Amino acid sequence: IKDVAEYYVMLRTKPVGEKLIRICTNVACTLCGGEELVEYIEEKFRIKVGETSKDGKYSLFTAHCLACCNNGPAIQINDKYYNHISRKDIDRLLESTDVK
Repeated sequence: IKDVAEYYVMLRTKPVGEKLIRICTNVACTLCGGEELVEYIEEKFRIKVGETSKDGKYSLFTAHCLACCNNGPAIQINDKYYNHISRKDIDRLLESTDVK
């Protein structure tokens, strides 16, 4: 069962933060700045991809594709998707109480 759970990226075997951040790193989103957003979140919360912040608020993962290739870079925070995201947008979204 553990192998199956670890195979699928949408399943988690460890607890994740209150806000689960997934950033698309497919070619289209990478060309629009997806990798830079990953680096920004890593620096901002001092975590690496696959980790959760010490306060338990944020977890960071990459996604192969969020199916928003013409609107990149795309991110997912919990169950909501966001397109054309910049660093300022990430800060605003993560501080928002609307993102749950």
